[in-house]
Amino acid sequence: MTRSVENGRSQDPKENFKYDAFISYGHAADRELAPALQKGLQVFAKPWYQLRALRIFRDATGLAVTPELWGSIESALARSRFFLLLASPKAAQSQWVAQEVHWWLAHRSVSQFLIVLTDGEVVWDAAAGDFDWVKTNALPPAMQRAFPEEPLHLDLRWAKTSSQLSLRRPEFADAVARLSATLRGISLDEIIGEEVRQHHRTMRWARGVGLALLGVAAAAILAGVLALQAKRMVKPLTRERETQAAEQANQAISARLAAQANELAATHQELAILLAVEAVRALPNAASERALRSALFEVITPVTRFDHGTDSSCYAVFHPDGNRVLTYGTPMVRLRDALSGTVQMEFRGHTNDVTEARFDRDGRRLCTSEAVGEIRLWETDTGRVLASIPKQRPGTTLLSPNATRMLLLEEGGGGALWDATKVSKIADIDFYSTHQFLADRVSQASFSADGERLAVLTRGGNASVINVKTGEVVHELSDHTKPVTSVAFDPEGRWMVTSSDDGTLRRWRSDTGKCEAIMEHDLPVRHAAFSPDRQWIAAVDESRAVIVWEATTGRRSQRIETRLNPEAPIIFNFSPNGTCILTAGYEDDQAVLWETTSGRRLAEFEGEGRDGPLRSLSFAAHGKHVVVGTLLGRALVYPTEIGGSLQDLLALANRRVSRQLTAEEREKYQTPTRR
Repeated sequence: MTRSVENGRSQDPKENFKYDAFISYGHAADRELAPALQKGLQVFAKPWYQLRALRIFRDATGLAVTPELWGSIESALARSRFFLLLASPKAAQSQWVAQEVHWWLAHRSVSQFLIVLTDGEVVWDAAAGDFDWVKTNALPPAMQRAFPEEPLHLDLRWAKTSSQLSLRRPEFADAVARLSATLRGISLDEIIGEEVRQHHRTMRWARGVGLALLGVAAAAILAGVLALQAKRMVKPLTRERETQAAEQANQAISARLAAQANELAATHQELAILLAVEAVRALPNAASERALRSALFEVITPVTRFDHGTDSSCYAVFHPDGNRVLTYGTPMVRLRDALSGTVQMEFRGHTNDVTEARFDRDGRRLCTSEAVGEIRLWETDTGRVLASIPKQRPGTTLLSPNATRMLLLEEGGGGALWDATKVSKIADIDFYSTHQFLADRVSQASFSADGERLAVLTRGGNASVINVKTGEVVHELSDHTKPVTSVAFDPEGRWMVTSSDDGTLRRWRSDTGKCEAIMEHDLPVRHAAFSPDRQWIAAVDESRAVIVWEATTGRRSQRIETRLNPEAPIIFNFSPNGTCILTAGYEDDQAVLWETTSGRRLAEFEGEGRDGPLRSLSFAAHGKHVVVGTLLGRALVYPTEIGGSLQDLLALANRRVSRQLTAEEREKYQTPTRR
C-alpha cells in the first residue's frame, strides 16, 4: 500500500549537518528525475533572498573530481540529515546504491530514511514485519529486516513517462511539497502556507522592481503568474487531503460493518450478507471481502451429474479452458461439456481401466495411463494417438507442462524419464517413496513450469532436481533430518517446497538448490503444495489437518481441522486465485471449501448416498466450478462463486438476498445512506 510522506520529524534537529538530504539513485533509471527533484526541493517555499530552501547532495553536483570517490560519498552521507532513496529495479541492482544504503543502515537511523518509488514494486508484508521480497523488486537486499514497521514511501512511478518535471506540474509540486515538509520537520499545511507566503513576498518585491524598471503593468503580470502557480499547487494538495480523510472514514465504516457481519453470520445470515455487502461498498478490501465470503456460507448441491461407468471409480478433471471435463476410470476416456454433460470426444483404445489422465499446460495434449499396461499421449481435439509407452508395474505418470517429457514412477521404487516426442527413454530414475499415489495428486515429483527441470524423491529419503534433457541430477535437496515426503515447484518455477517426516517444510531456490526458509510443525507433514498465486503453502499432517504457511515468510497462518478419517488418504486443492482450499477424504462423500487466510468453513459440497465416497477434486481455471469424481462411477459439477473474485461474491449475494436493508436496520447498524 502506498503511503504519503508527511509530517516526518528529524531525530537530530540541532546537529550541524551540511546537507538536508542525500539522494541515492540508479543513474540508468533516474538520470532525469533525480536532478528535477533536487531542483524542486531547493526552490520550493524558498525566500527570495536565499540561494536555496534546502541543501541537497546529489553525486553529479556535489562531488569534486577526486580519485577517492567513495571517500567523498561517505563524507557526504555522514554530513546529511536524511537519506532519500529513488527506488527502482535498476537502483536495487546498483552496486553504488547498495553501498550507500548499507552505510546509512549501519551508521544512521532508519527514521531518517525516505523512499521515493520511481519504478517497480515495493510491497510491505504486515504479518512478517518486513517487505514482501517475492513481490518487491525496487529495493536492494541490504534493506531486509531493516525497518521495524512499514516505512513511508512516495509513489513517483508516473514520472517515468512524464516529460514535464517541474513545479508547474501539480503532481510534481505535490510530491516536492511532501518531501520538503518531512525534510524541514513541519506539517504539509505549514509548508504549503510557507510557499504561498513566499509567493506573496515575491510578488511584492516584483511590484517594486516593476515600478522601478517596467512599471505597474509588468509587475501585475508577474504577480498574476505567481499567484496562478500557487493556486495550481495548492488545489491538488487540498483535494488529496480531502480524499485521504474520506478514505479513512470509509475504512472505519467498512471495518465496523464487516465485524458486525461476522458476528451475525451464524444466527442471522441474510442480515449478515447485507451488512457485508455494505462493508464492501464502503471500502472493498481484504477484511470486507472475507466478511462477505464468510456470510455466504452454504451447502452446495451439484449443477450437473453424469455417469461414467457402473460401480467403478470415476475420476474427473477440468480441461484447462475451464469449460470441459474429462472423465476416466474405465478403459473409456471421455471429454464432456462441463454443464450439459454432452460427450464431445472419446479416447478409445485402452484395454484396461485408465487410472490417471493429465493435460499439458494449454490442454492440447492429454496423457492417459492404465494401472498396468499402456500409457498414451493424445492430441486432445482430434483424439489422435501421438505416442504409446508400455507400463510394466503399478505406479503413476506425470506429463511435463509442455508435453515433451513423461515421468513414470513405480510403486515401491524405480522409474524412468521419457522423451514423449521421440518415444525414447532418457534416463532411469532412482525413485523411492513409501506413500500412496492419489489419482489427482502426485506429491513425489514435480515438473517446473517451463518443463526444463524435474524434482523427484530419491532413495535415501532426499529430493533431487534433474535436467530433463539429460536426466542428470542438478541439485540435491538434503537438509531434512528424516525422509522427504513430497516435493513441488511453485507455479512460476522459481521456488520449490519439500515436506518431511521430521515435521518441517523447507523452501528452496530452484536455480541454486539453496534452502531459504524452514517452516516448522509438531507432526510429520506431507503433500505440500504452493497456491496458484504463490502466497501460500499448504500441507497435510499426520492427523489429517491441513496446515497453511505464508510462502514468503514461512510463518504458520492456519490449521484447518478437516476431521477426516485418519486411516484414509486426504486430498486438497487450492482455488485458482488462492483464496480457498477444497478438502475431501477417500472414505468421505462430502467435500468442504475453506478460506485460506482465516481457515473458515465456507461451503459444503453435498452428494447423494448413491454416488459413494469421493475420488478426485478439480477446480475449473476460472474458479467458478469444481468437479469431483466418486467411487460409484459418477462425476458431479458444483458452482463455486463463493471462492471466486469480489465481483463473483457480490453477484452471488444479490442472488441469495433479494431485499435491501430496511430503514430501521440502516439506523441500527449506522450504514451509509444509499441513493
